[in-house]
Amino acid sequence: MVIFYTAINFTVSQQFSLHTPFFKANVCFGIPLLRKNGEIRYADISSSRILLDGKEYLIGFFRDITERKRAEEFLKKREQELEIKTSNLDKVNTALRVLLKSRDEDREEFEDKVLFRTHLLSV
Repeated sequence: MVIFYTAINFTVSQQFSLHTPFFKANVCFGIPLLRKNGEIRYADISSSRILLDGKEYLIGFFRDITERKRAEEFLKKREQELEIKTSNLDKVNTALRVLLKSRDEDREEFEDKVLFRTHLLSV
């Protein structure tokens, strides 16, 4: 199935021409393409100039990577969310450590007072 796209800033032919000088093959990664229905898709484009029967031709293969690109963006967003949650958990852990230390100090102080009063009663 052949789907024709128009590059957002350049025509497909211009995209090929920009990336395939001097008859050598080239690959362009993540090129945004605008479909006729207004949808933006992303493609890796392999292109090459060839000479056939004395005529120069430009051939190209489009590999639709839109779903992969969406998955990468989704993972990047999730990673940022996890970093925020990790930071928040670190802050909560720090606060809990401070509270536990304060509780331990209060417990030790209480034990000292009980021991002192017990000692006073036994004398």
